[in-house]
Amino acid sequence: MKKFLLPLLLLIPLTFGFAPLTKPIEAIQAAIVKLEFTSEQGLHYCTGFVTSSIKGEVLTAAHCVPEEKGVLLNVDSKPSKVIRKNNIFALVSIEPFSRPQVKIRQSDTRLGERVTSIGFGYGEFTVFGRGVAVFLKGDIVLDGPLMPGMSGGPVVGEDGEVMGLNQATNGMVGIACGSKEILDFLKGR
Repeated sequence: MKKFLLPLLLLIPLTFGFAPLTKPIEAIQAAIVKLEFTSEQGLHYCTGFVTSSIKGEVLTAAHCVPEEKGVLLNVDSKPSKVIRKNNIFALVSIEPFSRPQVKIRQSDTRLGERVTSIGFGYGEFTVFGRGVAVFLKGDIVLDGPLMPGMSGGPVVGEDGEVMGLNQATNGMVGIACGSKEILDFLKGR
């Protein structure tokens, strides 16, 4: 199935009218990591990105961290532990770690801005060109859906800065948390 899925994935961005932004992808790709764990329901994939390369900290969506006790979370095939978590985000740590960290945008996202949504859809590196459709209480609504596994991945602006974190989809649009929420969580608020 994978050999048929990849050509289809390459056509999806064209369907929505945007090609992914190449420079931001190149700038941030080394900071993006694959998270995986196995539960009673099977193998689960998610995405995260490095927020501190010194401490080996990776930010992801809270639902990407297993709730079951004794379930091992792997980040890029290395065992990981949860540092801190709330109902939206989780910060995990792995050591040793040597990847660059991302820069998180300090300003608000603009309506209609071109963005790139990155993650490990079905466990494979996936990139979608998007437009920001609307804001909902600090969240960003993307103009297309996310694939399973893209949760926790970054939404990147043309400047290469992270402006959101992929959270959910309803099959029609993707929902991402905004940069203000990310910064508040990382500062411990």
